[in-house]
Amino acid sequence: MRGFRILWEEATDWRPAERDKMRRMLSHCPKRDACGQVGRHKWFGYLDVDDVDALHAELSARGADGTAPQDRPYGTREIVGTTIDGHQFVFGQQRNSGA
Repeated sequence: MRGFRILWEEATDWRPAERDKMRRMLSHCPKRDACGQVGRHKWFGYLDVDDVDALHAELSARGADGTAPQDRPYGTREIVGTTIDGHQFVFGQQRNSGA
């Protein structure tokens, strides 16, 4: 998780990942279906950000796997980042009402 500080490194099932004022919990569930086998249900979270384009540039420069920013019909600009094990996080920014 580039750009995040991983906590509880000795844990075997849950670990928090922190960045700025945000913390997310990552889990390891070896007895569950692999996230690549469950389709859209592999989305693990949605995170609101202030500047999705800047985040995309930073994550891409660090070698992260993800989509290019896209304007969505429901009023957000989003990227989808994929972890090494296939979980997906959506990072979204509200667009201005005139956009």
